[in-house]
Amino acid sequence: NNFNRRFYKRRLIWTAMDNGNDFVFKDFNKAGERLDGDRKEDIIGKSIYQARPGIKEFGLLDVFKRVWETGIPEHYPATFYEDDRLKKWFENFVYKLPTGNIIAAYDDITERKQAEEALRRAEENFRRSLDDSSLGVRIVSEEGETIYANQAILDMYGYDSIDELKTTPLKMRYTPESYAEFRVRREKRTRGDDKPSEYDLSIVRKDGEVRYLHVFRKEILWDGERQFQVVYQDITERKRAEKALWASGEQLRALAGRLQAVREEERTDIAREIHDELGGELTGMKVDVSFLIKSALKIENEAARISLLAGMDSVNKSIDSTIQTVRRIAMELRPGILDDLGLVAALEWQLKDFEKRTGIRCKFFPPGEDINLDADLSTALFRIFQEALTNVARHSGATEVRVRLLADADSTTLEVEDNGKGIEKEKTLSSKSLGFLGMRERAQMFGGRMTVTGTPGIGTKVTVEIPPVETRERDRDQGEDAV
Repeated sequence: NNFNRRFYKRRLIWTAMDNGNDFVFKDFNKAGERLDGDRKEDIIGKSIYQARPGIKEFGLLDVFKRVWETGIPEHYPATFYEDDRLKKWFENFVYKLPTGNIIAAYDDITERKQAEEALRRAEENFRRSLDDSSLGVRIVSEEGETIYANQAILDMYGYDSIDELKTTPLKMRYTPESYAEFRVRREKRTRGDDKPSEYDLSIVRKDGEVRYLHVFRKEILWDGERQFQVVYQDITERKRAEKALWASGEQLRALAGRLQAVREEERTDIAREIHDELGGELTGMKVDVSFLIKSALKIENEAARISLLAGMDSVNKSIDSTIQTVRRIAMELRPGILDDLGLVAALEWQLKDFEKRTGIRCKFFPPGEDINLDADLSTALFRIFQEALTNVARHSGATEVRVRLLADADSTTLEVEDNGKGIEKEKTLSSKSLGFLGMRERAQMFGGRMTVTGTPGIGTKVTVEIPPVETRERDRDQGEDAV
């Protein structure tokens, strides 16, 4: 009775007693009625053979007999039972009471078994889909051991089997750079800092070919345990295309740099020719005119003398004006001050000339110490500066311009700031803004960058930052390695 009170609400309890190697139902709980669809009064007093014709095939009767004889409880593992009415999975526990009764408690685990079967089919379909995928897939343990690898990952590495993949040391499968990065990631995982992430790596195939992969790693449950799914995409062709594009860009940039250098050389030659040849000729003409003026002073006819002197004076003024124009053109083509005194002096001269021509107030803030830049960089910064001033004069409506030249161990920086109407961001990025494009290209030739910021009603600021030579060379090498 105590047993019945404890277990009466369980899912299903049979209570049976021995009757000449036959077992007759003595009690049957409510869970049994719900599960089997039998009424208690229809089961009590019937033998197991009568109530359950398929019990022999089920094998539970043998368990009853052993427990009856030995008194040792037994757990009968999950078993599929089927007769005319039932098709279910049961898990059974059989005990012998001191009274001699046999207690058979069994749970209906059909739903669990169905779920397990559905999971098994899902995993089978999942494995099949992974095997057919063009992406490489590995399932690895927390310790990094390969549990599963699909055919695509084997093809990427050029191995014939997962065992070959597992037994080949990782150091042999990765390039030195990627192996060093792996050790960093492993150290982070050891500290618990490494989260599922994306990254690129380069591998060494079995035949020695280097290929590039993009990797996505995330945590999953595999066979009921915490594992990691690692998906690989072969991006070798993309990397090669990027490298070719990068090389092409470098070649174009080098060509643009060479064209700029040639242009500057031509401007220098033309400026020198204009200054030396044309300027010399004009100076000679001025000397000749001065002699003519002296000769004209000796003419006795006053009217002829006055007329001739007036003409000579007009010619002399025209020559002076032409000399000034020649000097201005020569300076605009290539200011000699840039070559003779350097960038700081050239910027200051250009700013004063700009203030004189436009009436816009200009302030120059030179660096605290002298700076020593190579001729090409000085020329590039000076040309960017000229273009920035041209934009101020044409578009800004400014009344004041502030120019700063800064230099330290990290960079050389040129800032041109005005108090005009402020440029819109879209215009600074527009392909039609050829001036900005040229300024950016000049900066990029030296590994630098140019930014333009504008605030409506406040003004526009152009900033050019050029890294030192060592940084430029290092970044160029890293950029080549990255692609």
